[in-house]
Amino acid sequence: MAQKKDRLKVLRQLLEKKVYDNQDELLIDLEKEGYKTTQSTLSRDMRAMQVYRVYNAVGRAIYVLPTVGVANRVSQRKNRERLAQSFGFISLEFSGNIAVLKTLNGYANTLAVEIDTHSHPDILGSLAGDDTLLLVLREGASRDVVHDILRDLIPSYES
Repeated sequence: MAQKKDRLKVLRQLLEKKVYDNQDELLIDLEKEGYKTTQSTLSRDMRAMQVYRVYNAVGRAIYVLPTVGVANRVSQRKNRERLAQSFGFISLEFSGNIAVLKTLNGYANTLAVEIDTHSHPDILGSLAGDDTLLLVLREGASRDVVHDILRDLIPSYES
């Protein structure tokens, strides 16, 4: 039991010193500290410590300890809300009758669903990956259609 207590202490120290966005890095750093463990054990330890994931200012999901101050939690919540309001939107470019939208990783599908909900007759369809969304416009359709929809969906959108 002493080893678990020591491992949790080292895990806390690692999380306080460095930003982690995946458990593999944590496992490597724990091993460097002398604690070779499995991913499932690490997950249980993190759950016991109430470690959770939040989005930082650039939209990257990172692990944080529950001892993060109230001001930081409010700031993190505002960042998540800002990202949610923007659907992680980064950029828009056109090629012929195709609009290519770039988003933060994991946001393209949600943005595609919202655009599809608008069901504009000049948008024939959408195809989304993790961070890229393609919109196929009807031949001769104005690109302004896409700009208008994005202005409706994203309060901070500027074309």
